[in-house]
Amino acid sequence: MTTRVALIGNSHASALGAAAARLDAAYPDLDFSHFALPRHGFQRAHMDDHGVLHADTDNRRDEAFIIKLNGSASIDLTPFDHIVVAGIGFNRRTLFAATEAYDILDLTLTGKEHTISLAHLQTLIDSRVRGNLLRTLEILGEDARITLLQAPYETEQILTVPDQLLEAARHPDAQYLMDMFETLIKGAIADSPYQVVTPPHALLAAPFLTKAQYNRAADIDAAQGRGKADFTHMNSDYGFEIFKAFAHQQLNLAPQVSCDKREV
Repeated sequence: MTTRVALIGNSHASALGAAAARLDAAYPDLDFSHFALPRHGFQRAHMDDHGVLHADTDNRRDEAFIIKLNGSASIDLTPFDHIVVAGIGFNRRTLFAATEAYDILDLTLTGKEHTISLAHLQTLIDSRVRGNLLRTLEILGEDARITLLQAPYETEQILTVPDQLLEAARHPDAQYLMDMFETLIKGAIADSPYQVVTPPHALLAAPFLTKAQYNRAADIDAAQGRGKADFTHMNSDYGFEIFKAFAHQQLNLAPQVSCDKREV
């Protein structure tokens, strides 16, 4: 019996979309549908009383782009057995900003002028994680079919870019901080109907940094309105691997073929 899986989310869902052919080949018993709402589209989306997720756009140009990308400005989620939501960041920028501004008592001190206790930091991050989760619940509702994919950490090339909130990645206790963050995510999820997949550590070059090989593109064309490098979005290899983690964790499935991207 075929299992229907909706792969939805914000711009990070593009990695899953790029891996579509490989996923179809590797998981023949799964029937995939894709629906991505780039930029801030997912945060503006709403679910109607019939289980249809709609894009809320400010103008026809945005709506036309979403329709071109997905074939529609909405997706009926009622027929699916599983709904996988890509790109949930859980407000990690709060942790990055805190480690930029403060030394954390009980961890290795790095010479900053101001300090914050570890307990206070944990309380702060927990509230921000739960706030992000609450917003997702407001959009999608309480639905046990839903698994959230934590947004990928930036790729390691970002360390070459000045003025980034990356003190957490450079911190002597970076592994502890990342483990704390992901533990708080899992704790919040345990109090919800959802499941979560955090980035498999095999995909990471170091705490808070994804391996360079998974970066979608080091440069974004200036014509697209962005003048700086993009180390945030991942390629089809990442999309395949993060779905593989979901399939193993939630479906007890392994890919039936290796599915190198050159084979499809």
